[in-house]
Amino acid sequence: MGTLPTYLQHAFAAACPPGWTASAEVALLTAELADLLGYRPQADLLLTHTDGRR
Repeated sequence: MGTLPTYLQHAFAAACPPGWTASAEVALLTAELADLLGYRPQADLLLTHTDGRR
């Protein structure tokens, strides 16, 4: 991955509002569903709230 995407991931993670956390390169489907669909999508950056919102 280039420098800009890595920088943006870190910048967003550092600027998360209270109650939110950031995770980089997160799988969006379970392994079983990804196998069934033949596709494994990932989020470059996923923000998750403490109440489970994404």
